[in-house]
Amino acid sequence: MKKSIRAMSLSIALCLLFALLPVLPVSAASSATLTVSSTQLLPGDTVTVTVGYSSSEPLRGSDITVKYPSDIFDYAGHTFADRNNMSGSSAPTSDCLQFLSWYDTPGSSGQTSLTLGTITLEVKDSPAASGEIVVTRAEGSSGTTGKLVFLGTTSVTVSTQSPQEEDPPEEQPTPSEQPSEPEKESSNLLKSLTVSNATLSPAFNPDQPADSYSCSVPYEVESLDIKAVPVDSDASISIQNNKLKASGVTNVTVTVTPAAGSGLEKRHYTIAATRAAPPDAPALDSLEIPDVQLSPDFSPDVMDYHCQVPYETTALDINAICSDPDAVVELSDLSLASEGVTDITVTVSKDGYNPRVYTISVTRKDPHSSRLKSLSIVEAQLFPSFEEQSEPGAIFTCTVPYETESLHITAVPEDSAATIQIENNILIPGSTSRITITVSCEDQEDSLYYIDATRLAQSAEEEQEEDSNSSPAGTTQLIVAIAVVVIGAGIGIAVFVLYLKRNNRKS
Repeated sequence: MKKSIRAMSLSIALCLLFALLPVLPVSAASSATLTVSSTQLLPGDTVTVTVGYSSSEPLRGSDITVKYPSDIFDYAGHTFADRNNMSGSSAPTSDCLQFLSWYDTPGSSGQTSLTLGTITLEVKDSPAASGEIVVTRAEGSSGTTGKLVFLGTTSVTVSTQSPQEEDPPEEQPTPSEQPSEPEKESSNLLKSLTVSNATLSPAFNPDQPADSYSCSVPYEVESLDIKAVPVDSDASISIQNNKLKASGVTNVTVTVTPAAGSGLEKRHYTIAATRAAPPDAPALDSLEIPDVQLSPDFSPDVMDYHCQVPYETTALDINAICSDPDAVVELSDLSLASEGVTDITVTVSKDGYNPRVYTISVTRKDPHSSRLKSLSIVEAQLFPSFEEQSEPGAIFTCTVPYETESLHITAVPEDSAATIQIENNILIPGSTSRITITVSCEDQEDSLYYIDATRLAQSAEEEQEEDSNSSPAGTTQLIVAIAVVVIGAGIGIAVFVLYLKRNNRKS
């Protein structure tokens, strides 16, 4: 049907103008020839342009340039004569093609009539009305001596028209012959639009197609799997901007380009695709520093930690483990500043994921310290424990039995050069005594720690029992003491009487 309509529309085409314009001929009988396969053209048609030679003198070689209007035609291909020794052509430019051929060796008879080459052109979608195809340069060598001849210039005029320009009434189909959907014969609409990895909103309706749609996809979807079918099978489909950006909206465009000569404009369908943000990289399973206590205790979802290390520690040894085989664990510089706080990072990354960054703020202690490293007693449990409260000025409490007269205290300083002094470690029954522990070190202010120790009082029953147990012993002691005094006095008197008697006898 289309071919018959197109053929009928050629009836008003302009006739072919064929002219041979010789330029500087050496022999008036030598000339180039130019013919076209058709002069009545529609958009999308192809035309074959034939360049030939006609002369009474045989032609041995030629150099031909064919120029065509680029506002009417697009280059579609060419052929050239292939003779004895050499043949060729230059690469086509936007509006011309050059033929260069050598046909016969010098001294041969040559040929007087032959085709030098052809060029195939295609009419543009919106061509100019008419234009000339011209042989702009035509030189050759001819005869047995190989002398140079000018073959002349030749042109031919072709005309183009839109298929809508002619539509004879007698050829129009009757109402009974009209198709059920005549607009689909030439349409810029879609018959269907589906996305296999997303859900369009609103759903595509071929009877009432919308120009704008939306959808949401997970981060793993990098582009939409779109299938678009046009109403007109001669229309073409193209998809633009189908690389989805994460954490945002990408406007993907489906363009329907109607068939050539339809007179319709392109139609664009837009899909606003929202792609989810990339997920976080896997978490660490463990994070440890040998001989160093992290605060708080490690948890996979906790990102910030701090710790203290001795002054002698110049770098950390960190053990960070992630069980995901595709994850990459990277540590920052592990060396510590000579003073202050050093932040060390542990980064867990995975392709396309948001990295997780764990930060450890490390405090390197002073070169000399007047702080305690540990504190404990034998008699009871300190409250709070030293691990829970280790800052200077801390006050610990304990309660001990009545029998405990003093505490056995173990206080270990952080600095081996520091000295420990313990004061007021005598406990009074039934009262609380504050024991002072002083840590002293060179160039550092003394640090004080306190223990409030409560010694239980002796119970009343224990006192009575002690009194009752002590009475018999006291009586015995008293009797013995009196006996000693009496015996001593008797002995003294006896000695004194004997002394007097001796003195009397002598007198």
